[in-house]
Amino acid sequence: VTVAYGGTRVLDGVTWTVRAGERWAVVGPNGSGKTTLLSLLCGDHPQAYSNDISLFGRRRGTGETIWDVKRNVGLVSPEFHVYFNEPLSAGRAAATGFFDGVADQPTTPEQDARVRELFAAFGIADLHGRPFRTLSVGEQRLVLLARALVKRPRLVILDEPFQGLDAARVELCREFLDRELRPDQTLLFVTHELTELPQSVNQTLRLDRGKVV
Repeated sequence: VTVAYGGTRVLDGVTWTVRAGERWAVVGPNGSGKTTLLSLLCGDHPQAYSNDISLFGRRRGTGETIWDVKRNVGLVSPEFHVYFNEPLSAGRAAATGFFDGVADQPTTPEQDARVRELFAAFGIADLHGRPFRTLSVGEQRLVLLARALVKRPRLVILDEPFQGLDAARVELCREFLDRELRPDQTLLFVTHELTELPQSVNQTLRLDRGKVV
């Protein structure tokens, strides 16, 4: 893929194949193209259609909708919390992950149990009924991590997921990802701190100025 704005190449001839069940670190300095690459993978970048991109075995632009793509993806990104404008509780904010949006929708008892299971695993069970917007940045990040995992997606994309977390909570989350992701779930983990990577991450894509290095 190559993505350019006004003659400036944000991604420059990037070729990348990720197979089901692989665990990747995506690293590089600010401005290296990581965010643009992730937006291509999530199906919501307009230049996805002008590049040779296949997601889950299907070429982009062959009739699938953005929701067909998002159904398979669980995402955490640094700015995601700003999209939650409704007065949702933390539990209801996490439950929006079942529907790939940010609006509250009815959930089943099984879905409610899944949210509570993840909250307990991340040590935030006491936050379940609290308003999401009143939580600290670190608490919101944990709620959004749960949101990314609720539907057990085929592809988990975690973009700086541990910002605002203390060392003990980071270790708890790393161990959870190593232990609980299924063998067929794929993980892409974006970070500036290599010490945050789960132990199961064993491949690296390093970008610099839009190129793979």
